[in-house]
Amino acid sequence: DYPRHQAVATMAHVAVPHPSWNDGYWFSAWDPKGELFVFTGMRVYQNADVMDGYACYTRGGRHVNVRVSRRYSPRYDDLSVGPLGYEIIEGLKRRRLRLDGEGHEGDLAFDLLWEAVAAPYEESRRTQRVEGRLSLDIIRYWQLGRATGWIRIGDERIEIPAPGWYGGMDHSWGIRPIMGPKSATGDLPPVAPLPPGKDGLFRLA
Repeated sequence: DYPRHQAVATMAHVAVPHPSWNDGYWFSAWDPKGELFVFTGMRVYQNADVMDGYACYTRGGRHVNVRVSRRYSPRYDDLSVGPLGYEIIEGLKRRRLRLDGEGHEGDLAFDLLWEAVAAPYEESRRTQRVEGRLSLDIIRYWQLGRATGWIRIGDERIEIPAPGWYGGMDHSWGIRPIMGPKSATGDLPPVAPLPPGKDGLFRLA
């Protein structure tokens, strides 16, 4: 209902038809001693109708990674993929991150409140073309924060009281050659040039 459309389409669609267009998050938290690092991400590929995510931890030389995915439509506003779920409690300030311990083979679960301690920092837009074709066009903002809640690794439950562990996050969107359906420039059909005078350009000889 809000007048915030930015393309001649519904909010379920993006204005860029590129197959690798994506939009998503990355969150992290680590204990002050540097012994345990937990991070999670979630990303939407609107033009491929895919939503995926992951949750990981690194401790004592061991790395565990849980990966999940689902069809994006028709649950456009549902920030959950299998056992992984995010909740935006207060925009740009407070998010809840959870990973249920059931339904996956990893031994990781958590319920974290991630709270920003600084305003978002917006990076400059990055654009790159390869052989004349747009291959990179992305923008991102970062934030620093703290996480409270709990993490469970196997039978061990780790409580994280206030003021919480340190953390970082980013939210990025655009197109990247390393993300989405894989396609090389040679896989795309060539674009036939228009004859001079028919291409809409004014030339001085």
